Amino acid sequence: MNPLFECSLAGGHNHAHLKNFSDYSVTTRGEDAVVVRGHKEGFCLVNSLCKPDVVAPPNSGLCNVLSAGCADFYGSGLGCQYVDITDVKPGDYTLRVELNPLRTISEVNYLNNVQVVDFQVCKSQPSTADITIGVGDQRYQGKRPLTLRATVGFASERELRSFDPLKDGVAFTLNLEGREVLGLSGASLPPGKVGKGCYPTDGWSKSARNRWEFRSDSGLDQNCSFMSTGGVYAASVEKRGNKLYLSARARVEATSVARIPQSGRLTLTVPGVIGDSSNDTCGKSVILKGCRRGGPGKSILVCR
Repeated sequence: MNPLFECSLAGGHNHAHLKNFSDYSVTTRGEDAVVVRGHKEGFCLVNSLCKPDVVAPPNSGLCNVLSAGCADFYGSGLGCQYVDITDVKPGDYTLRVELNPLRTISEVNYLNNVQVVDFQVCKSQPSTADITIGVGDQRYQGKRPLTLRATVGFASERELRSFDPLKDGVAFTLNLEGREVLGLSGASLPPGKVGKGCYPTDGWSKSARNRWEFRSDSGLDQNCSFMSTGGVYAASVEKRGNKLYLSARARVEATSVARIPQSGRLTLTVPGVIGDSSNDTCGKSVILKGCRRGGPGKSILVCR
């Protein structure tokens, strides 16, 4: 048995791996002391990707056959390829990844073996949501009308510095008891001003300094599928400091809310301009609790 290898039983592997292939560590930004450490569960190297001018020999089902000019691609869903930051306090941190840290494999030089990236662990922000879902409406193939009002807090006002739905659009999903409600068709309200959809009323318009209105009559017409909005036909988003105020009206599949959920999650994403990921880092989820039936005949579902 080769001592450089081990059999990895981590999720999705179940084969021999080269040990000590990489080391992951998290430090407070600007400091050297390690806050938490992780590792990659070995590696099974194969020729996944090669340069256009490289003709690599086939892998023949073997691990650790990597040709010059080629690279291996590892999906993030496989086990033991992460750092657990569950207990890390909110703040600014740096992730450091080093390949071949023990120099198990001889290389011409080791200058490109380390990569670092800064990230933020965010504070929990005050957020609320009020959702009302009615009984099926036979005028719209039995779909159920839904109204949503939510306040989503971000870590700071700078997290929303590039907020502009006209350029970036807005996306959100609603999950009740592990089942998606909004998002079945992709509740993405795409960018573009009024007139960009297949109806002249589709798109975004600005009604006040930081308030935007969205409309999609396309979603009510089965013959028009230009925009996929997950059943949302009207919405508004307003920025006030470090908070976004969202309201939306939609028609959703009746089977997606067939029972009374006790919990759920609303997730709001504001992509930001290309290359600016700041809007996606913090405070975009609302945990929903206390769903109940209410209204005439107790036909209405209310979640807060």
